[in-house]
Amino acid sequence: MLESRSFFKKRLFARKAYSLYTDDMQNSAHRRFDFRSILLLAIATLLASARLVITKWLPDLGVIATLTQLGLFMGVMIGYSRFKKMGTSIITLGYSLAFVPVLIYLIISPLLPPVERLLELHTRLEQALSAFVAQEPVEDPLIVLILLGLLFWIAALYANFALLRYQNGLAALLPSTLLILAIQYNDHKLETPIWVLGFYFFFAFLLLARLDYLNNYESWKKKNFFITPDAKIDLSIFSTITIAILLLFTWNLPSSDAEWKRITRWWDKTTYKFENTRQTLDNLFSAVDNPVELRGSVLYGSSLALGERSYQGTNLIALVDVPDPGEIDNPPPRYYWRVRSYDTYTNGAWSTVEGALTEPLSAQTPLVLDIDPESETAIFTFTNKAERTVNLLMPHQSYWADIDTFATYTELPEGAHDLNLLRATERLRVDDLYSVRSAPLAPTISELRAAGTEYPEWVTTRYLQLPENLPVDIRELALELTRGRSSVYDKARLITTYLRTEIEYSDTIPAPPVGRDPLEWFLFTWQEGYCNYSASAEVVMLRSLGIPARMVVGFAQGQKVDNGDFLILQKDAHAWPEVYFPEIGWVEFEPTANQIRLVRPLGEIEPEEEDGVLFNALLDNEDLLNEEPVPTPEPEDIEVPEDVDETENAERDRSAILFWGMIILVTVVAFFGIWRLNRKQVFLTRGLRQVVHLYESRGISAPAWLNRWLRWSESGPIVRAFHAINRSLLWLGVDIPVHLTPYERAEMLAALLPEENEAIMQLKDEHEKTLFSPNAGDIEAAKHASTRIMWAALKRKTQKTSEKAES
Repeated sequence: MLESRSFFKKRLFARKAYSLYTDDMQNSAHRRFDFRSILLLAIATLLASARLVITKWLPDLGVIATLTQLGLFMGVMIGYSRFKKMGTSIITLGYSLAFVPVLIYLIISPLLPPVERLLELHTRLEQALSAFVAQEPVEDPLIVLILLGLLFWIAALYANFALLRYQNGLAALLPSTLLILAIQYNDHKLETPIWVLGFYFFFAFLLLARLDYLNNYESWKKKNFFITPDAKIDLSIFSTITIAILLLFTWNLPSSDAEWKRITRWWDKTTYKFENTRQTLDNLFSAVDNPVELRGSVLYGSSLALGERSYQGTNLIALVDVPDPGEIDNPPPRYYWRVRSYDTYTNGAWSTVEGALTEPLSAQTPLVLDIDPESETAIFTFTNKAERTVNLLMPHQSYWADIDTFATYTELPEGAHDLNLLRATERLRVDDLYSVRSAPLAPTISELRAAGTEYPEWVTTRYLQLPENLPVDIRELALELTRGRSSVYDKARLITTYLRTEIEYSDTIPAPPVGRDPLEWFLFTWQEGYCNYSASAEVVMLRSLGIPARMVVGFAQGQKVDNGDFLILQKDAHAWPEVYFPEIGWVEFEPTANQIRLVRPLGEIEPEEEDGVLFNALLDNEDLLNEEPVPTPEPEDIEVPEDVDETENAERDRSAILFWGMIILVTVVAFFGIWRLNRKQVFLTRGLRQVVHLYESRGISAPAWLNRWLRWSESGPIVRAFHAINRSLLWLGVDIPVHLTPYERAEMLAALLPEENEAIMQLKDEHEKTLFSPNAGDIEAAKHASTRIMWAALKRKTQKTSEKAES
């Protein structure tokens, strides 16, 4: 007996505990599962996330769309579930802690081992939060990606929850509406896709109309109103067409610059008190304005977008102790401090092909490089000046470090390694030291010219990749510049000189127009930019000629201090091309105009080839060999040049044709829908009823003509056809007494138009069938008779008018 009591107590306790988190469906709020509403809300929310993705503010924005989809799914499940607020909160928190971190983790350097990826994630988050607390710009896009992912996850989840649990359309749409408006306001690109905003509001209004219909439908059912299936379809069509027309009308309302200036002034006056808060948010979202992937402690990620702005920070990165000039017989013309290299270029971004290996290396464990084993080596000592750095800075052709590292490389034939990145196993703190041994490369011009083109297979396999849709103009420019040159060095020198001469340096560049290749637009239209664009253009042009080249990122040489060391700042972040020469290796070139020209020793004198190119005078100009770097211009507002080329004009024409084609198509569909609705008297009748209701609600009698129009619109098709008799009598000058019956009116008209007696009697008979019998009249016969009668009355009236004029 005691055991039985204990069992029932446990069951009672479990039931009470369960009831804390769930409720009975019969006693809970009404959950209405309407597939159309859920679909419309999903489309609107996904459009908001798509609006963010197409801004291309940050890499890996596609994860936002994935989180939005998962949030919508979870919102449906939780909104239709039986969980109360406490249970809903616990489940939401649990899934948020599962989905969001996992998806962010998956985009962190996919080629790294799991432990190293977690280290990078932790390091980057710690560095970003430290910068934010110190009120400094947060340059790592990861923190912004996480915030945006959380916002869209919560917005999507709450949207379906509010829709299903409370049938509240405004609450469901509010988060995504605020997000898409904020994105639209802050996206200042020239090709801002405003049509996404239009489609968003189209589906949002459709959702509100659908919810309003469902609420009215439930009310009609309670009042036992009979609703035909045709009425449901008509209401749906009416709502869609009305919303489309309203959007088109408001979208094309004219507005003046003065109006916008007044709004801007009002906004500035309203928000000036929150300047500190705005500055804090600007620091947090600094990575959006600075797409160069300098990520605080993790310098340069696994991919590199061309971006719209170079990095101009002044924080210290490192101090480099270089060997004395006497220690190296052939010092390089200039030092470059590399971080990593990229080999694959697609869609305006660089990445590294899959297949790279990462393994731990103990201190001073050498890597076998594809270089001459008798090359002289030197040790470079780096004093780290950045907070908690992971990636190491290296001179050219480095092969060991004196600290434990992770080496990312590609294994080559005969056991050699193509080094991509060295990463410290433990984070470096400020003033930590590490040394790197390398074999500085300083080939002469004669050696480079004599290197030939017998490339190893691994070089041609990885470093001749080009996008499938590479514009033909880029390759044609490379061919034209190098015409008449046979050596790889001269071809690379010509392309380098062209970029340094014809492309002006600018640390900002707007996004290219929609549909334009970024490098083509950079080379042929804008002709301004920074190192990412110049280096990428040279690599792509060389590859189009069959010359292996790659993109390398890191830092320029920096400022030389009194003791001969080099001080590297964040603004020294740089990208440059490297060209492969058989039996020599990778050699740097400098196409960016704000950097000093690379001057290499000539070596053995050889006869010059005839140029036969566009810019041969530039190559032999001695002044260029000692040119000073072009000063970096101050940031300024960039305007689109008026002299765009024919391709851009053609693209604009196509866009205009597409836009106006859509306007015409929507207009035609709208008028067709109105015509279809008007045939059933849905559109006209409801509008007239509303106008009459406005008069009556204010205690005013509606005009007689308005009441007659309403009665006309509410009449059936045969009743309206019978009005041809009344209209014909008026045309023939007959004053129709109000008391005359339809039959008497038909007899009166038959006496005036005896030739149409048959049509008049047929119309009278169909009218009487409609009014006084259960059988509906023949609508087509009534319309045909109505047309004949009106046509005959019009001819008789014209004859009378002519006779009066003659008399």
